[in-house]
Order: sequence, then structure tokens, then C-alpha cells
Amino acid sequence: MSESVEAELRFTVPQNDQTVVYMVGYECATITLESRKVEIANGRACQKKFSIETNGFELIAYTSELTDFRNPDAVHRIFKPEAEQILKRLIGASRILMFHHVVRDMAGARSDDNLTASTNTHVDHDQATYESHIRRCLPAGEADALLSRRWAAYSIWKPMAPVEQLPLAVCDARTVFEENLISRTRPAGPHPQRGGLGVAFNPKQRWFYFPDMTIDEALVLKIWDTDRNLPQWVAHSAFVDPTSKRDARPRVALDGRFIAFY
Repeated sequence: MSESVEAELRFTVPQNDQTVVYMVGYECATITLESRKVEIANGRACQKKFSIETNGFELIAYTSELTDFRNPDAVHRIFKPEAEQILKRLIGASRILMFHHVVRDMAGARSDDNLTASTNTHVDHDQATYESHIRRCLPAGEADALLSRRWAAYSIWKPMAPVEQLPLAVCDARTVFEENLISRTRPAGPHPQRGGLGVAFNPKQRWFYFPDMTIDEALVLKIWDTDRNLPQWVAHSAFVDPTSKRDARPRVALDGRFIAFY
């Protein structure tokens, strides 16, 4: 088992204007990216155990009953309660809210319902976007009460087929620094306008991946925490693995977005 691979990741270049990213029609984006060759360590070959509270990410066992992942009703009926319970047990939160999910099917055409793989380093959303989702999903009084307490945002990246190409690289949260986060906006369309964060290159960043992930596994990422003393801002990106076989099947994954209240 190889201990690491050297591969290209794309990073956001700082610029004066607010960067705009379109999930569909990406050629219209104003974001400037640069490619850097970095070492991406094989998380399976590492002797240390990765954890949410130390590294900001964790590989977990997760076998889902969901089969029709392209059906939003099935995702909300089956995946949502499954994932909320798994995350609640993992992090010890008092309440979990799944507010969004993304299907990423490399065999399908890119659309608002299928965003395929994201191949630039990023942090999903900023604090204002998470707060807007909390207010969108919950009654005003309840949202106000929950926002007055500590809350944190997580993503669960769940393969829906064996991952043979474009695995997910994740950056140890302890090596992601606020000064390397670059605000970017996704304009309103079929979905509400969202703010996210691009990631500028820093040689201190430490990247990892878990090769050959199966449908019985998932990666949990910690994206945001109102307690700034705790790990967060786990940058991540799909990347071209130079060890992938030529006839690798297309990558298919489900990306769930969650907010945890403590």
C-alpha cells in the first residue's frame, strides 16, 4: 500500500474583487485558480487515527439503506434520518439538522441536480450562509434560540459506488488558516444564493485521502464551528489520482450538509 501520492490540487488565487462561482456554466466564474503539485498522504497507511475533534475529519463505517439516491424524496426519507443519527452519536450534539444534499454522479450530465465532482480546494459555506439555512428551515423563535448557542456545520461524503477515480482529498484542520480562506459567492438560481470559501495554497497544509472507499464507508468533515478554539474549515477537493486504473468506473457520491446544535 502506497504511503502517499503526488498529485495536482487547484487552489484559489487571491484577487481584489469578490469571486463568483457558478455550479453550472462554470466557464462564467470569475474565480482564478492555480494548480500545485502536493503530497497527499494515504490515510489508510497512517498509524495515527484521524478524528473529528483533532483533525476535523473522520472515516466511518456507514452502510445505508438508500438505493435510489437520485430521488430527493428517498434521500430525505432514508438517508436524512440515518445520517443525522450517525452524526449525533459521533459528535455528541443535542440536535442535528440536514438542510441540503448534493448528488455527484460523474456518469451523468452536470446540472443543478447533479453537480459532479468539485475539483478545486474549498470550504463549503461561510457562517452567514449556514445561519440563513437555519432560519430557512426552522421557525423564527426556534432559530433565534438555537443561534444563541454553540453550533457547528458538517458534511458527510458518502460513496454510492466503489470509488475508483477522483477520490476526495481532505486537509487536516490544524493546517488550514483563516488568512488562506477566500470568500466566494454562488449567485441565486434554482437554489438560494450561497457564500463559500476558496482556499489559497500554503506549504504548511497537510493533505490526506482514503483510497478505494466503498459503499460501506463515509467521510465526515467539520466545516464550521462557532467555537473558534476547535478544529474546523476542513478544506477538501476531488483530485486525479495517478494510481487510478484506466478503466475506472465513474465516481458516484452523495454529499449531505448538516448543522449540529450543542
